Amino acid sequence: MKIVIVGLGAIGSSFAQALTQAGYQEIRGIDQNPETCLKAEELGIVKTAQTEDDQALSQADLIFITLHPQAVAPYVESKQDLFKSTCLLTDVTGIKRDVMDQVEAILRPDLDFIYAHPMRGSEKAGIAGLNSAQFRGANALLVVSQRNQESHLELIEALYRAMGFQEVSRVDAESHDRAIAYVSQLMHVLAVAAVNSAPNCEDTVQFAGNSFQELTRIADVNAPLWTDLFLHNQDYLLESIEAFEKELVRVKTALKNKDSDQLQDAFQASTQQRREWYVD
Repeated sequence: MKIVIVGLGAIGSSFAQALTQAGYQEIRGIDQNPETCLKAEELGIVKTAQTEDDQALSQADLIFITLHPQAVAPYVESKQDLFKSTCLLTDVTGIKRDVMDQVEAILRPDLDFIYAHPMRGSEKAGIAGLNSAQFRGANALLVVSQRNQESHLELIEALYRAMGFQEVSRVDAESHDRAIAYVSQLMHVLAVAAVNSAPNCEDTVQFAGNSFQELTRIADVNAPLWTDLFLHNQDYLLESIEAFEKELVRVKTALKNKDSDQLQDAFQASTQQRREWYVD
């Protein structure tokens, strides 16, 4: 199988490494940064990497488009005349409704595009975030469109499992974006807000334990990417923020009133929910 990965950033390069480790040898990379291309070749995660490679695109059986959400449809539109009719396309974007609407509006009728979301990422931008080990035991989501062929969905599922992913689930776009607003995007909102509300203290880290380090890790964000993700999922993210604000007011009010019963109720509710989600 001839595979092309467009975008050799943290996810694209990690995919290249994971697929190479799984035994796929015909992997070519495309990235606008010449230094990234050189690094990918030096690491041996791709057969070749170039800033442009129309020949590879024209021969590809599978193309991973690992670009920011707003760049996916324009890239497909600009290059799809090169693709074989049997070529399968897939993405890795963290929001789906807008991306699917944009791609479906311009996609050639004979092409199939599998919308995928690997639930692993890195706070590091670019190929510096290369780490295929992060995929082991991870979850991935496939957001199914009406044009998707079952054999193509099964192929992408198999590739994700070959890369180390454990659970590969199929969902619809609305359910995906609503859930992601809470489980991913809101968590980044909290981390960013927590870091940006820090007191003016040079010794902050001196007093910090594991909880501080764990919460603030994802505040080290790829700003252009996360701005894009937030704005494309504005409605559901605002719903999640508003629900969080209600719970924050609940705790704040209990604290102001020195209401130990209300505080304990909040703590007990969160403890029970967390234990239902995860068995440590």
